[in-house]
Amino acid sequence: MPKDIWLFTLGLLMAGAVDAAIPPVAWPADEFRLAKVPLVVAPPQDPTSAKKADVAELLDEVEQAIRAFREQGNPRRLGEAERLLNGDLSAEEVSRDQRWRYAFLQSQLAQSLHQFERAWHYLTEAERSIQQLEEPDRRRDATMQWLLAAYHLALVQGDYAVAQGHCAAMGELVASLYRQACQIYLRGLREQDPGALNELQALIANHLLGGDVALHWIAVSRADLADRFADDSALDAWRMALLLSPEDRYTRSRYCEAALSAEQFQRALSLSAAEADDEAMLLCRLMALHGLTSQASVDADLQADYLQLRAQVEQLFTEMARRGGIPASRHRARYLLEIEGRQREALKMAEEIWTEQREWPDQQLLLDARAAVGDER
Repeated sequence: MPKDIWLFTLGLLMAGAVDAAIPPVAWPADEFRLAKVPLVVAPPQDPTSAKKADVAELLDEVEQAIRAFREQGNPRRLGEAERLLNGDLSAEEVSRDQRWRYAFLQSQLAQSLHQFERAWHYLTEAERSIQQLEEPDRRRDATMQWLLAAYHLALVQGDYAVAQGHCAAMGELVASLYRQACQIYLRGLREQDPGALNELQALIANHLLGGDVALHWIAVSRADLADRFADDSALDAWRMALLLSPEDRYTRSRYCEAALSAEQFQRALSLSAAEADDEAMLLCRLMALHGLTSQASVDADLQADYLQLRAQVEQLFTEMARRGGIPASRHRARYLLEIEGRQREALKMAEEIWTEQREWPDQQLLLDARAAVGDER
């Protein structure tokens, strides 16, 4: 796409961010990402209906906690969701028409905890329960939610053939931008076709003023491809995605990682400001400070900030180790590799991550960790 159209689109997005013209959405989706079943409960006439209302309210609380985690990165919200689902509620208490939602939220929770096998288990349960829904409209909406979740989970694990099947099924269910966008994205991914970047950008430009809920999802897909192709537009693409959904922590985290990769450390600092509860952003900020303090001329205040934050992160990791070990994450592995210089530990963690999670930053981490120990695979 010509550069002037790209800049025009970004300009419209910036104006939309000021005027609140673009509705915030969650990645990878929208109203389908988590179940949004309107809760309209009449005064209960008997204990059975009262129990049903209680279950629906609990599931609403679970959904809100998972959404809050995805926006804030605070692991306490995941703990809250887990307590509600597995402590305050049991599968036997869930009525038939809520069973799919219970299983779906269990899957969303498991994915947020990087428990992918468990996530697929509950997605399979949710699919079976969706087929038992009697109302066609409700069954269709729930199926779309399921397809988007299954598509995303397959992508995260690098199973592009499975993702392609879910992408095709979306188009058979409803006419939407999702089918167009996922087809283009997967073609770009599987065929290494940089032309997909222009096609995705055209989709965004053509539907921008309409505020379609799929726009943020498409923008993230485009930014991911730009990262993979080392395209000059990658940082602007992540900026665009963040403008479409300023509260989405996944987008902010990927943008921060892209800024670090491009050695734009000041940009990474700006992105990670005031993110004290989000470990990924905390570590991104530490990496940015590390990059800046490694330069020839170092500001004393900047050096002090770096040392203070490093001590804070070291304390965090020491506490994790004391409680039973440091769970694998690419941000923690990157810290071990670049800050601590513990290359073999970083490689072990990177390889552990790669067995189940295969996003672009995971691949780059694995390659960097192997190079650090002289592994030329």
